[in-house]
Amino acid sequence: MNKFFTHWTIAFATLFVLTFIGLQDPQIKEIARLKSFDLLLQSEPKEVSNNIAVVSIDEKAIEKYGQWPWNREVLSDIIINLRQNNVGVIVLPILFSEPDRLGGDVLFSDVVQEFVVIGQVGTTQTNKNAVNRGVGKVGSGNDPLDYMFEWPGMLGPIPELGKNASGVGVLNTAPEVDGVTRRAPLIMRVGDETYPAIALEVLRVANGQKSYRVKTDYNGIIALSVRGFKPIYTDQHGRIWLRWNKEYETISAADIDNFDRLQGKTVIIGMSAEGLGGIMATPVGERYSYELGATTIETLLNPDRLVRHDLSLIAELAIAFLVASVIIILVRFGPYWLIGLSIIGSGVILIYAQKYIFINYNLLTDVSWPLFVLTIVGFHSVFNRFILEFFEKQKIKKQFAGYTSPTVVKMLQENPSLIKDGMKKEISICFSDLRGLHL
Repeated sequence: MNKFFTHWTIAFATLFVLTFIGLQDPQIKEIARLKSFDLLLQSEPKEVSNNIAVVSIDEKAIEKYGQWPWNREVLSDIIINLRQNNVGVIVLPILFSEPDRLGGDVLFSDVVQEFVVIGQVGTTQTNKNAVNRGVGKVGSGNDPLDYMFEWPGMLGPIPELGKNASGVGVLNTAPEVDGVTRRAPLIMRVGDETYPAIALEVLRVANGQKSYRVKTDYNGIIALSVRGFKPIYTDQHGRIWLRWNKEYETISAADIDNFDRLQGKTVIIGMSAEGLGGIMATPVGERYSYELGATTIETLLNPDRLVRHDLSLIAELAIAFLVASVIIILVRFGPYWLIGLSIIGSGVILIYAQKYIFINYNLLTDVSWPLFVLTIVGFHSVFNRFILEFFEKQKIKKQFAGYTSPTVVKMLQENPSLIKDGMKKEISICFSDLRGLHL
């Protein structure tokens, strides 16, 4: 029984078990994979976006314009000032689901007609005033509705704003299993009606289009497209990976005189005042919720989008299996110094390869699972070899301790092949009989 459990091939049983677990993709493995992606995103140098800027409803703006919610004529004045400074699309990721109690909706509904996108939210509580946007299906795959994120209801802006606004987009996010937002769904559904994310709606409004196209295959959604832009490739649920390598020039809504610095940019009017600005978890730390919209728009505009292939999981399992198999064989036949060097070197190469692929090809690959398998299988193999060698040394000591010197026993323990092969050496022997010698 001891020989069975200490045989060098038993490490392959551990490898097969780990591979089976990896195929199931348990939650702890998924979290480790996502955290490895976070490290890649955190390593990217940050630069200021040339496409997007933020007008912040901050403490300075609250001090100037008064308690929130403001009369919507204040927002109208801000939008008018931005338009006078030749900005692009203006985005308000704010839900205007109730009439302005101060009577500012008349002016506001006029102002939002010119390249202004406002928000709506998916909800479990009601389905009211939602503004849907149809999509055209491309390809011979399954119905895209079957793969979209679905909400029981959608709460939209009041009708006069929903009808007049250039665009209305969904504000909801889709955090991962650990509560961190890394991907954004670009289109969602309520029943048979589809609703674009606010970032996708910005692209449609910017190019003056009426709808979208969605391409599917038999695994789900492949891509979304807005005429005038290149196809946006997504996962099967219509999500894209967000890239958090941009910072956004931010000006207080109170500093109207500085709006000239925003010329030509898409402008997001977001809330950051204490108690107003929502906070969300991202791979690069906590961020205001309006930054999700900014980052999603920036990701859509940037041709260097992050990619995670459908077959990546299988490829990573195969790499882990191959590397671990080589280590098992090496542990059986190689010297300890080479074993240690190979295990450490394999880990370093895997980490470097992940970073290289990310930088040069924008591919998200998981190195956490291959490293985990390499560590467990490598430790198991080395432990088995150590135990096996220990038992062999004890056996030799038991067999030869009563017949040979301790030096010879030690030699046999260090090199058991001497028992079978022996040792050849040139020696000199002197025989002499000194009995009865008298001086």
